[in-house]
Order: sequence, then structure tokens, then C-alpha cells
Amino acid sequence: MCAVETALARAGKGDEKRIRFAVEKFFEFWPELEKRRKKTGTHVAPYGVAPYYFFYAFTHAAAAIELLPEAERAANRTKFRELLFKVRDADGTWNDRVFPRSASFGTAMSVLALVEADGAASAKPEGASPKTQ
Repeated sequence: MCAVETALARAGKGDEKRIRFAVEKFFEFWPELEKRRKKTGTHVAPYGVAPYYFFYAFTHAAAAIELLPEAERAANRTKFRELLFKVRDADGTWNDRVFPRSASFGTAMSVLALVEADGAASAKPEGASPKTQ
């Protein structure tokens, strides 16, 4: 949901309520993603989600947080960072798969998410603010 809502916002079709809902649901349901992380196989039942979507989801959640009203961002950024660092591997990388080579992708996505969560990335291109309803 966060990926879709950020894309819509960047296209000038964003909606603050939907963005907030997507961020809330990311936090609520991230444990379901965690159940799939570091498992073998892709798109396996009961979830049907490949493990590599774990850090993809974090990256887009960070972008969606930056689309929320400024007053809501700090608390969401803190909660986001706590979750992200909770799943960091002992060697300092982030890996959502069972293969050591996957740590480069997971770490890259996590670093992008952290940059986004600092408000430094391009979450709000000019003229693409979400609508307030």
C-alpha cells in the first residue's frame, strides 16, 4: 500500500487519509512480513510474498511517512527506525533472504529507507502534495 500511495502522490493523485492508512497498516502488519523473511522459496503459500519484498516494503513505508503532515513524521520516523534496526543482522547488514549475497540488496534498500526517513530524499516533488480531505 505504501508503494502505491507514494506513486500516486508523486503523480499528483495522493490522498492524506490513504497515505496515513497505508503507513498505519505497514506498522500493524509488518510482523506478517517478518514471518516470510529469510525463508526459502518465493511466492510460497500461505503468504504468496517473496522474502525480498521485506526491505522493499520498508523503503516505501519510509517514503510514505515523508508524505504525512510534518507533525506526524517524527513519531513515525522513530517507530520506523526502531523496526528497521530490530531486523538488522549481527554483521551490520540487512538481509531478507537466506543467501549471503542478498545482504547487498537488503542493505541498499535499508540505507535508501533511512535516507528517506531523514526527509532527505525526494518524497515530495514540487506540485505533487497529497490532497487533504
